This record gives sequence, C-alpha cells and structure tokens, in this order.
Amino acid sequence: MEETFDLSDPKIYLSNGTVLQCYPLENTVNTPERKHDRYKENTFGENVFLFLANAEKIFSDSRMFLADSGVYNGMAYCGGFKKGCLGAYLEWWIDNHLFSIDREGRPIWFLSGSPLSGCHACLTADEEGKRHRADLQHSFMTTCKSYLGVCKKYHEAMAHCQAFTIPEVIEILKGNYSVEDRSRLHAMMEHIKMDNEIQYLRCEVKSLREWNGSLSGRVRELLFEKHHEALTDFHKRYTDLLYIANQKSERFKQRRIEMRKLLRAGELSNRDYQTALSLLRREKDDAEWAWHRFSSDRLAEILGDDSGRLRPKDVDELMKQQTNP
Repeated sequence: MEETFDLSDPKIYLSNGTVLQCYPLENTVNTPERKHDRYKENTFGENVFLFLANAEKIFSDSRMFLADSGVYNGMAYCGGFKKGCLGAYLEWWIDNHLFSIDREGRPIWFLSGSPLSGCHACLTADEEGKRHRADLQHSFMTTCKSYLGVCKKYHEAMAHCQAFTIPEVIEILKGNYSVEDRSRLHAMMEHIKMDNEIQYLRCEVKSLREWNGSLSGRVRELLFEKHHEALTDFHKRYTDLLYIANQKSERFKQRRIEMRKLLRAGELSNRDYQTALSLLRREKDDAEWAWHRFSSDRLAEILGDDSGRLRPKDVDELMKQQTNP
C-alpha cells in the first residue's frame, strides 16, 4: 500500500523498504516552473551511470534522493509531465528494467513522443555519458506509464522538502565511480539486457503458440466443412462403436465381480472362472479394438494427408457445436 506523505513528520518510503527522513523547506513558496533548461537535462543524462554506481548512497539521503532531475518529459498533445526526482529515476531503472532499460541495455532518461502514432524521441545514456536514441522494449505509452507510476510517489515530497541540486549531487559523488564500479555496472547492464531479451522471446513464443492454436482451430473447422457428409457418417458409427466398447467393458467388470463371489462360495470352479473371464475379456478387447481401428482407418480414408489434423474427439466437439451452436 502506498504511504501518504505527512508534512508534520515528513518521510518517504522507498521501494526497497527504506524509510528516509525528510527536511521541510523553511519557506514553501509556490513558484512557476522555470524555463526549460537544456543544460540541466544534459548534465543529468551525462551522469546516469555515476548515479547508478552510487544508488545505495543516494537511497540513504533524502536530499540527494529528492534532487530535481531537471528533465522535462512529456507527450505531444498532452503537455509535459511533472519532473521526476533522482531517486525515482533510480528506482525505475533498478526495479522496472523491462521498461526503463532499452534493447541495447541502456537506461532511458528522457521521454518524449506521441500517444497517437507511438513515434518517440526518447533518449538513453551509455557508460561514457553519451546520448543515444532509445530502442524501447515496449510501446511509448506503456513506457511512460511505468515511469509515471514510480515518479508520482515523490512529487509532494519534492514540493515541500529540502533537496540538493543535480550539480551538488554530482559534486558529492565525484570520485566515487571507480574502474570496479564501471565493470560492475557494465556486467549488470549486460545481465539486464539478456533478461529483457529472454522475456521478449518468451512473449514472442507465447504469441506464436496462441497464433498457431488459432490457425489449427480454423484448419479443423475447414476440414470439417469440406468433409461434412462423410464425417457425419463417421461420427455416428464412431459413437455406436464407442458405446458398444463401453458396454462390453462395464459387463466385463460386473461379471467378474459376480463370478468372484461364486468362486469364493464354492459354486464355481477356478477352471470355469478363468475360462469365462477369458471369454469376457476377449469380447471387451475386441470391441475396443474395433472402435480404435475404425477411428484411425476411417479418418485416414476420409482426410488423406490431413488425417493428423483432425482427431475423433475434434469431430465429436465440432458435431456438438453444430448441434448446440
């Protein structure tokens, strides 16, 4: 459950379970959004991997966590979103990588596009801080919804609590991005990239299976329509033979119970019991064999090369659908 922000005891509840104490602004003044500052946006995008390398440190200080990213995201026809804080971006990148990391394994830091056409100009950053056009894992709208779902939790805290600026955060973290950190983050991004690719392929396989199932169903319907008269006769004979096989099976079970009682009572010799039981079993097996043999041979005769595409139970289901549409 999402925690409500309480200005009398300001705290933010992070997705990893951490609770951070916040520091209220001494004088909260409602000021209009400042003019779009492309320099601040670029500064944020160039330092994405520095932030990721120091995520734990940022998650331990509300003033760094609530730092205004300065990035103006938005949609055509809908306007801009409220700016997200640094900590929200980190949570999005770490916890929602199926949406926040593109197909090349790079974090998305800028969102812009059209909700109607789906065209976008989203940007990612590489380990050197260079920007790239994002190759989104999902649609632009789905990606935006994922981002907004994380960012909206901290808008109230951003409006009422103290926070460092992004340049101040960079100054604090400067020097805390070693070669080991680069190697670790590179491995993490490669791992995420492979995870995302596996997830994508799983979805593709699922879609193909559903598509194949739909096509197979349509093939069965067409074969049934094409050979309707012959399959109707087949179904009648199939049903009759199945009924006979079931009757023989039930008779075998019932007579075996009765003869066992006679055998225990001494009213039937073991020899007569075995002879009668063998005869009943042969009748049952012959009826079942006649049913199975007719099912396979007659369908193959009717359908030819397509015999494997329509099974007796499929014919039965299609006949029931025809009778009870």
